[in-house]
Amino acid sequence: MKTLKFLIEKEFKQMFRNPLIPKMIVMYPIMVLLLFPWAVSFEIKNIRIDVVDHSKSTYSRRLTDKIEASRYFILNDTPPDYRTAMLNMEHGETDMILEIPSSFDVDLVKNKASGVGMA
Repeated sequence: MKTLKFLIEKEFKQMFRNPLIPKMIVMYPIMVLLLFPWAVSFEIKNIRIDVVDHSKSTYSRRLTDKIEASRYFILNDTPPDYRTAMLNMEHGETDMILEIPSSFDVDLVKNKASGVGMA
């Protein structure tokens, strides 16, 4: 406990000895608060996506078109099966895989909802 007290006392002496340190203690947090909102963004864009469409229906095509029109996704490929899409991901050509099941349009019409697979 004596060591901690000694270190804190030493740091305060150093801080008041150098006139630049108190200014930095105040100015750096203010600069961070003013500059970070413009410099840092948590918005994710340009995600390369493969769509594996087992349904081949108009509803699944509309979903694919909406993904393609989005500014967040880049439609990389529409491979015929999941295995090919996974190979694309392993080679670094795509970031995400969307798999549309064969019952997509039927579930959407009957249940007003349908599930898709993401990898």
